[in-house]
Amino acid sequence: MTCSGTHTRIGTLWTGLQLDRPVALTVPDSGLFGGLPVNMPATLQIDAPPWRTYVSAPSTYRGWTSRLVLSPDSLVFDLSFDPDDGPATSITVDCLEGSADQPDAGAIPRRSSDVPDFAEPGQYDAPCVWIPPEPGELTVTARITYDVVFTVSGFADVLAPYVWSSNPLTVRVDELSVVNTRTGN
Repeated sequence: MTCSGTHTRIGTLWTGLQLDRPVALTVPDSGLFGGLPVNMPATLQIDAPPWRTYVSAPSTYRGWTSRLVLSPDSLVFDLSFDPDDGPATSITVDCLEGSADQPDAGAIPRRSSDVPDFAEPGQYDAPCVWIPPEPGELTVTARITYDVVFTVSGFADVLAPYVWSSNPLTVRVDELSVVNTRTGN
């Protein structure tokens, strides 16, 4: 197979491969308090379906069968925080590395029971957790990096990693002022 034939095969395989776009989520759910409360650690998550291995349909050319295999390698969250008082900042929050075993459904990763209800920035540090320091606007983008392998009849070639991002999720960060703990009222 010539170089241009190889590139054509890879292009054909990419065209037929359909990845699920990640959806960025927060715990607590940003709708619960009308945003994220200041000093309440937020666990950053995605919906589970994109965190899996993807295998393209096989493509056969002159007796050679080729495929693309994409395996999740890392999940990070790119945060852009624009506080009401002060300059905007960009932060990357590391989350998952390697093909971490995660559930096939629901939100991943699960919120750890070790995450405190409230903490000052810098008091608690854990993967996938960000502590809102002050009121402002937060934009969250989940970014999954996949390892890519091109196989041809049993031979494998590692290609450049592929990065797949969520659509941005924008939420308000504000002071927690009132919480109704009584149900039915």
